[in-house]
Amino acid sequence: TIRLSRLELEDEGMYICEFATFPTGNRESQLNLTVMAKPTNWIEGTQAVLRARKGQDDKVLVATCTSANGKPPSVVSWETRLKGEAEYQEIRNPNGTVTVISRYRLVPSREAHRQSLACIVNYHLDRFRESLTLNVQYEPEVTIEGFDGNWYLQRTDVKLTCKADANPPATEYHWTTLNGSLPKGVEAQNRTLFFRGPINYSLAGTYICEATNPIGTRSGQVEVNITEFPYTPTPEHGRRAGQMPTAIIGGVAGSVLLVLIVVGGIIVALRRRRHTFKGDYSTKKHVYGNGYSKAGIPQ
Repeated sequence: TIRLSRLELEDEGMYICEFATFPTGNRESQLNLTVMAKPTNWIEGTQAVLRARKGQDDKVLVATCTSANGKPPSVVSWETRLKGEAEYQEIRNPNGTVTVISRYRLVPSREAHRQSLACIVNYHLDRFRESLTLNVQYEPEVTIEGFDGNWYLQRTDVKLTCKADANPPATEYHWTTLNGSLPKGVEAQNRTLFFRGPINYSLAGTYICEATNPIGTRSGQVEVNITEFPYTPTPEHGRRAGQMPTAIIGGVAGSVLLVLIVVGGIIVALRRRRHTFKGDYSTKKHVYGNGYSKAGIPQ
């Protein structure tokens, strides 16, 4: 019996057992020992700052997944919704183990921000999974809220708000109009544009908000129209809309009734014609040589 108290990679090899028997002589048996090594796995994100740039097409390294010192080598893959690509590298170590390295690259974008990227390592029956969340910096994406399409004369308490989706967050907002300066009675406070006093026609126009963060500056705009009266559905409009199904039903019923009347009239006319028809048939009997009339009655 041979006992290996602490198995190491160097213990791998062919083991031969020799034994002697009498009178047949010496015999031997061979055993091939294969030593496996469970790998060490980890994932790490890039140390570089990921920035989304307009017109950028080059993919950059965002994460590296390593399965080190495994024997046999493990299988490494990625689990994500990101549209990137992975590259793989195997390094054979002097002691017979293999280190598998996979690098994930993509084009930084606003859509990739806060997306999960998971490294999957399969080694025999073991499965390793570790993930990270991407942090992508991008310039503001600007929208303006507050105009509901129903700004009318003398309306009060209205405002426009500049919404900027940015990483890092926007730190500066600047309001202008397509003509340049803001109208009288309009006051900008950071990302909000307040309209002081009642609405009048001079406030109509295109309002522009510029938002700035450390990555860049972007703008958004909204067209504000002023009407004389508020837009509300009229009762007559609602009444007509409500009566429309009834009118349709009435028209269909009237058409059906008309068809029934016409069909009934045709049936009555046919019946009357049948009862009053006298015809021109002759009542004179025709007698033949056998003594019978044409009707078959003896004469």
